[in-house]
Amino acid sequence: MATPVLTSSTSVTSDSRPSIRTKFYTRLSEKSLDENEISFSDTSPSCPQYIQSKLCIVTVGLPARGKTYVSMKLARYLRWIGINTKVFNVGNYRRKNVGARQSHKFFDPNNKDAIEQRKRCATEALKDVIKYLNVEEGQVAVFDATNTTRERRDMVAQECHRNLIKVFYIELVCNDDDLISENIKEVKINSPDYQGIDQEEAVQDFSKRIKSYTTIYEPLDLQYDRYHVMVWCVPVYCGHLETAVGSN
Repeated sequence: MATPVLTSSTSVTSDSRPSIRTKFYTRLSEKSLDENEISFSDTSPSCPQYIQSKLCIVTVGLPARGKTYVSMKLARYLRWIGINTKVFNVGNYRRKNVGARQSHKFFDPNNKDAIEQRKRCATEALKDVIKYLNVEEGQVAVFDATNTTRERRDMVAQECHRNLIKVFYIELVCNDDDLISENIKEVKINSPDYQGIDQEEAVQDFSKRIKSYTTIYEPLDLQYDRYHVMVWCVPVYCGHLETAVGSN
């Protein structure tokens, strides 16, 4: 099993601290993710890259780490090079099924009723992922959610494997409180979840939501998750952004 290796770094030339949205960047160079099954060719945009099997990219990370932004950017790039890609944001399924105006209590790991509701939303999104990849013309689906527990990731992986879909994890990590606070103020409080809510109240509520996820967060692990390709996107402030890849 390979250990994580540095695959790319991006210099930050601006003197000002960039937002979380501009700092998350990763470039996957030519790398076979699973020999004879998943392959990205290193070609020019005029010669579309290819993927030889259905692939579900699963985001992992606490709230306000840039998962949705990376998901949208990645999908946009893959479509640009000719790969049919779609993002499935579990938060949108939650808002559709149980409503947008849910306080941090809805995300409390001890709220059993809410846990079941959120699980149903994730299951519905996953069913749409499978339909998109196996029935429609999809090649890559991005399952955009926190997926912070091994139980949730196992559920996603097992269902994908049952339907002959490969799984690829991307975990986004940020421990800078100032950067996270900036992202909450710039993005989260303007989401449908907090429309019409006082800004300070919204910031406090979302911060409590993050704390709820933190108590059950189980990061990707090279031993436990060794059967999947994993990418860690870790923003740092010493002038560059590092990306590590681990696989068996």
